[in-house]
Amino acid sequence: MSEITELMEQFRKNISIRHFENTEYYLSQMLKSDNKEAFTPELLEYVICEISNTLRKICLCYQLTINQNIFKEPLTPFYLMAFSELEALRKDLLKRCKAVFSFVNAADSIDVITLIKQYIQKNYEQDITLVSIASEFFFNPSYLSHMFKQQTGGNLSSYIEEIRIKEALKLFRTQKLSIGKVARMVGYNDPNYFSKIFRKRTGFSPAAYTKQDGGNDDVQ
Repeated sequence: MSEITELMEQFRKNISIRHFENTEYYLSQMLKSDNKEAFTPELLEYVICEISNTLRKICLCYQLTINQNIFKEPLTPFYLMAFSELEALRKDLLKRCKAVFSFVNAADSIDVITLIKQYIQKNYEQDITLVSIASEFFFNPSYLSHMFKQQTGGNLSSYIEEIRIKEALKLFRTQKLSIGKVARMVGYNDPNYFSKIFRKRTGFSPAAYTKQDGGNDDVQ
């Protein structure tokens, strides 16, 4: 069981660094016939669900449209009933992985930075960070940071700040809310930290900004 757990960790790790050939290798090793005796029904179900959920999450976050039912919902335990041999199960899951990875590898057809920006714009009120976004999109954080800066000229953390402060400006301009309330609504649990970021981005403290009746919407 410990060997299978380690192989599952390697499966996840290699997806995060885009080593899809290695990912397929570790999946193959996990489900090789020699491991048949190591699998309890519960362990096999866990492995299938982990692989299934990973593939489904990749499809959802990259908005991949693959015309196969296997990607529309997680694989259920009933899926296992279709296989009498571990080898047949291994081949089927490898086929699924190859299908997803081939789409992700088609970089020209996937504007990852646009998808990430859309994700931030939809989730800025949540506790999102470089690390959490990298995990969501199956990237190594350092690689994602480098790619974002290379393609946009700025860093991802700064972009999150920019979106949050723009939303805060809208709230201050359109609603009578406390500074603490606005801070929480745009993803900052600490009002003092929010005020520091707000001043850095606008040149005003939140209190000064609201007193001057909205000021301007320039965000640095």
